[in-house]
Amino acid sequence: MGYLFLTLALVGGLGKGFLGKFISNDVNNFSECIAINALRMFFCSIIGTAFVLFTSGLQIVTGYALFISLLSAISMSTFCVCWLYAYKTEAYMFLSVFTMLGTVITCLLSRIFLRETIKPLQWLGMVLVLVAIYIMSLYNKSISGKFTLKGIAILLIGCSGAAVADFCQKLWVINVKLDGTVFNFYMYLFSYLILLLILIITPKAKQQINITNKKYVAICFFISAFLYMNSFSKTIAAVFLPSAQIYPVLQGANIICSALLARILLKEKITVKSVIGMVIAFVAIIIMKL
Repeated sequence: MGYLFLTLALVGGLGKGFLGKFISNDVNNFSECIAINALRMFFCSIIGTAFVLFTSGLQIVTGYALFISLLSAISMSTFCVCWLYAYKTEAYMFLSVFTMLGTVITCLLSRIFLRETIKPLQWLGMVLVLVAIYIMSLYNKSISGKFTLKGIAILLIGCSGAAVADFCQKLWVINVKLDGTVFNFYMYLFSYLILLLILIITPKAKQQINITNKKYVAICFFISAFLYMNSFSKTIAAVFLPSAQIYPVLQGANIICSALLARILLKEKITVKSVIGMVIAFVAIIIMKL
């Protein structure tokens, strides 16, 4: 069952990634990133409400559960905003490998706070992930022609956000013991409210896109559906599998599928550097799964 939900999470991740890359071509600044993601989180909260009402039922959470939901919402919002901006400037294959840094962070958090065992070979796998990211950064530079400190900062912040959000899912499963639909309901509701508040109180840069346009509404709806599928499926998978298996396996499959999507649909070049980087990343995944 764990691997079945991982498969659903993979489909959701690929779907939201490809559509995010597609819509990023129209995004010009962080204000527009926040606006697009606020719309995404609005749809996710609607989907989450439907799921929770028709499954476990709406439940009021307080204390620790509320804190975990809020922390996950902040982390998820950070990742979505940063990654939508990164899609505009970075190669898709590079971003697929870079997300593996989040896997490393999640495993380390699980080791520190949950006392989950990380074997010596898994530590080696984490080192190989860093090597793969470095090689793919060279590939990314040859494709995009630039690699700035601002770009690195956005990637690191976004990747950390994704890692903390994944870790919060694990904490919810272990400590809260409520259904995953409840977790996702609160996470996406809080994410929407946070992004909406930021959009209201911050100075607005001149927006060149109209998010009420039918095109953006439709795209954001499907991104939201894929995003919800991804996060909900990972939450359920965490019931059956440890973090050291969930995230490496998911990332390994994501690397292969993302490379195919990038080549076939986005026409990104496959070079020697990209092949070496992806092979090292895949080897790292295998080692971390041992």
